[in-house]
Amino acid sequence: MPAAFPTINGQTLIEKMSIRLKTSTVTMTSPFTFQQQTQDFGGRRWEAEVTIRLLTHTEALQFDAFLTGLNGVAGTFYLGNPLMTHSSSTNVTINGAQFAGDTTLAVTSANTGAAVPAGHHIEIGGHLHMTLNEIPKNANTSINIVPGLREAVADNAAVTVNKPSGTWRLSKPEIEYDIERSGKYSFNFSCVEAV
Repeated sequence: MPAAFPTINGQTLIEKMSIRLKTSTVTMTSPFTFQQQTQDFGGRRWEAEVTIRLLTHTEALQFDAFLTGLNGVAGTFYLGNPLMTHSSSTNVTINGAQFAGDTTLAVTSANTGAAVPAGHHIEIGGHLHMTLNEIPKNANTSINIVPGLREAVADNAAVTVNKPSGTWRLSKPEIEYDIERSGKYSFNFSCVEAV
């Protein structure tokens, strides 16, 4: 079971986050004609670098225990963009069974708030996806997502649009932090989606 990313007094510890979607596509260019050939091998995964705000000694002990408990790259944890919020009255569900790898999903949206805009992150089955088109309110619609579903999803499965998270693991087995003269601790780490 993935660990919950820690908060302190309900507040995020993330000061800065760089997130990217890495694809397994390659382009070869002819050195003679400069014509290009592109091959897409189908792989997609999220990668991120995370900077934690300066922590007091007591806070740092708690966060270090979380990182150490991951056992390097063996453990997994939930993480999402802390700014990716949407009205909690938005209720989106899968409309019909979907299969692993699907990038087009039928969904039902029953909400009184605003539509979910294109580019918004969503969570399905503990995995992070981005919707490439708007999910209108109070509608049955099809959406395109990236990356494709990681596993099959049943009819009426929930789609999380408010504070969605994905399952991640550290990208290297080392844990490190800096201690400043002021007594504050700083943590930076890289992580990849657990596929």
